[in-house]
Amino acid sequence: MHQREAVMKDVAAYKFKKNISVYSASRENSILQKVKIKNLKKRLSYMTYLQVSMDVSKQIESYWIHYWSQKGIKPHPHKNLKQIRNEINRIDKRLAKLYEKSQFSKMDYKHFYKKYERNFKVKGLNKTYKELFMYNLYQVTQQYT
Repeated sequence: MHQREAVMKDVAAYKFKKNISVYSASRENSILQKVKIKNLKKRLSYMTYLQVSMDVSKQIESYWIHYWSQKGIKPHPHKNLKQIRNEINRIDKRLAKLYEKSQFSKMDYKHFYKKYERNFKVKGLNKTYKELFMYNLYQVTQQYT
């Protein structure tokens, strides 16, 4: 998640510089449609996880854009959006492989939360979204048992 957080900061920098909204309904719909087609018969909870991941990403982007605006800071140099999206896809594929091999699939949610929560420190993400993200992540890992 920390790798994804760093990439979201790049997305925020790009959107801040180009004055682009954090939310793009057409982009999210396109992503969800692709996932739906690929996963129609299995891993439907992955779609929920993906939606929550996009919401988490918007929270992180919003945090940084607000921070830079309030402080009058120009964001760090950033990559173009295509490079950033490719990086997000690579991270997500690595995460999916980890979930498939995960020892978490053998845990109940209480233990999963305790173990994962300690390492889950993300700037710009409130407690509710953190818990929602973690619950959906847990649901995805359970499909591999």
